[in-house]
Amino acid sequence: MLFVSRCTRLCQNIIPKHKNCALTRVPSRNGYIVLLPEISKDLTESLLQVNADHPNFTGLDIKKCENTISNQFIDFECGIRDIEDYLNSVEDGKYDLFKDVLEPIENLSLKFDQMWAVLKTLYLADMSVMPARIYYPIHNKACMSHTTKYNSKPIYEACKKADLSKLTEEQVAVVNKFIKEGKLNGLELSEKLDYSFKANKQKCSAKQKYFKIRLEVRFNYLYCLLQGRYFRFFFRV
Repeated sequence: MLFVSRCTRLCQNIIPKHKNCALTRVPSRNGYIVLLPEISKDLTESLLQVNADHPNFTGLDIKKCENTISNQFIDFECGIRDIEDYLNSVEDGKYDLFKDVLEPIENLSLKFDQMWAVLKTLYLADMSVMPARIYYPIHNKACMSHTTKYNSKPIYEACKKADLSKLTEEQVAVVNKFIKEGKLNGLELSEKLDYSFKANKQKCSAKQKYFKIRLEVRFNYLYCLLQGRYFRFFFRV
């Protein structure tokens, strides 16, 4: 104990005297953040523009596709939020359901679906340009963003309050579509049941992902097994 206390006092006397020494001073580290220029939004949209005949696939690459669809995700979700804010700010009956709500949603969905279809076509046509490891995360994110319009409580309530007797047959079908999808997404559940519903939904999603992985492993195993049998057959011949 005496030896330890003497060593402690010795260190306390030496360290303050040499705190400016190069050996005891911790060097400062300077870091730099390099911001890479983003791809022009106008350029990527022109590359993915759907023409009357067929999409223009010239000059497409992975980075441009990811940048374009990410911008479209943001535009679509922000557009839905703007419609929700409008419905929350306006009084009941002071808006036109189709002109102010459903038609803007349709315009957002149209552009969103066009770009999504182009990426899907690119994946199916040329996996060297759009490999599966890039496409499937984009596809899953697109599925989640696409359901945003059906998970909106203000839009669901606006459709429920609509007077179906004043609408055409096609308009009634559209309104019923939003109402049914809203019910399936749990918009009529209480807070406690909604929490349980979302938890069970996440469990089902995890099991679905696990099943998909196991199915892919089994498929690859079967493929390798068949390849081995063919190899042994030709080797015997």
